[in-house]
Amino acid sequence: EKLLHVIGENNNFSFSYGKIQYIYERSNVLLNTYFLSSKNYYRYQLIQQLDRWSFRIISFGFIFLTIGTLSGAVWANEACGSYWNWDPKENWEFIT
Repeated sequence: EKLLHVIGENNNFSFSYGKIQYIYERSNVLLNTYFLSSKNYYRYQLIQQLDRWSFRIISFGFIFLTIGTLSGAVWANEACGSYWNWDPKENWEFIT
């Protein structure tokens, strides 16, 4: 019974220590990543600006991807006589 009591105290102590350590680490994380701090605010603005630019560039690229796919279909119609023959080579070209 005494052994169980000692083990219970050790588990309780280690649990309390772990909980205190968790609270301490969490407070450090919150202090280091506080949104309104000037360092993180400028980082947030940079991330937002990069997000807007990446969306614009991807949209611009998607237009050219669509034009390339459609012009490739027209070229295939002229070269092979149909837009799609279900040829394995054409299928793998489409997949890649």
